Amino acid sequence: MNCSSLATTLVRRAAFDIGSGAMKLQVADVVLLLHAMQAPIVAGQAPLPFDYHLAPLLHVVESVGSSFVHRIEKVVFGEEHPVMLGDDLNKSINNCLSAEIRATGLTTISRLVTKATELGCTTHSMAGIATAVFRRAHNGKDYLDDLQEQSGVKLELVSQEEEARLGYITARTLTPSPDGAVVWDSGGGSFQITGTAATYLGPFGASGATKMCVEEVQAKDYESGISPNPMSLSDANQLIRLIQHKLSSVPGGIGAADIVDPPPWIATAPIVLGIGGPNAIFCLASEVLGGQAEYTAAEIRSAISKVVGHTDNELAAQWCTKDNSDPPKFVVTKLCLLCAVMELLHIRRVRFVPVIGCCAGVLVSEKYFPAE
Repeated sequence: MNCSSLATTLVRRAAFDIGSGAMKLQVADVVLLLHAMQAPIVAGQAPLPFDYHLAPLLHVVESVGSSFVHRIEKVVFGEEHPVMLGDDLNKSINNCLSAEIRATGLTTISRLVTKATELGCTTHSMAGIATAVFRRAHNGKDYLDDLQEQSGVKLELVSQEEEARLGYITARTLTPSPDGAVVWDSGGGSFQITGTAATYLGPFGASGATKMCVEEVQAKDYESGISPNPMSLSDANQLIRLIQHKLSSVPGGIGAADIVDPPPWIATAPIVLGIGGPNAIFCLASEVLGGQAEYTAAEIRSAISKVVGHTDNELAAQWCTKDNSDPPKFVVTKLCLLCAVMELLHIRRVRFVPVIGCCAGVLVSEKYFPAE
């Protein structure tokens, strides 16, 4: 079927990704190809994750429950603002998000909705997702209701599996990549590594790794808001081993006996695409390594050696200079998390792919825009 012969329409959409560490907005013009399409499935070939298939020209094909094929024609705007929901929850004694962080989030989403409206979007052409911290917090659902009421935007609390699907679609929609490429989305509250037929779900992200360092490596009280810095190289090495041990013990993890034989679809992948914005662990690694977009676990070890032994003020001056940078207390622990997972799963190389959360995946997924 020749995609160019299909009837099309162009719509402007806004997608929100309300995560554990940041609130993100992407506005784009999306081409809807208005034609039922049977996604090709080759005999013996595993389908792409969660009933999605990639057609030529990186059009995303939803093979179940939709007659649309969509692609992003033009990205109009993208922005993310750190709102440290996950870190706030990790410091909570009752597993609830504080009034202060909830107020910050309400102000932030209002500002983002105003921007989307200025760019020509209506509430019918806006949609979003909420992720790990809303699943964990006792008051997460109530707070999500508050965000929807404040913004007028439908925000769906998604599973970690759905996060994985959207991350995969985001990367493959925006970035040409070789067959067999794997997508790694790592945020403040969790991480997902997704291939064509399987997904590895990580139960914690940068915020959890930082809490782990303070409480279990340094034996300090994270609820007080203390930073792990300055971290020693010994602290970093202990944190890496601790992360690997915990990942080997979680339900659905690879298991202690399987550490030397990780999932082959990850270990043999030609490249792992690490997606994220300016505060992502993959972006930080690239910056510490002098701007290189691809790196190995050994190179991440080298990057860690450059950032240990420094105070928050020293790290902020060097690595937290962008607008809306994450706090410096996450610098070393982010790199430790990256190194731990790469070594544990025998990931050969990671390539950093700049994206605005999973917004692109939302933009091309018809399920999030039923009233448009």
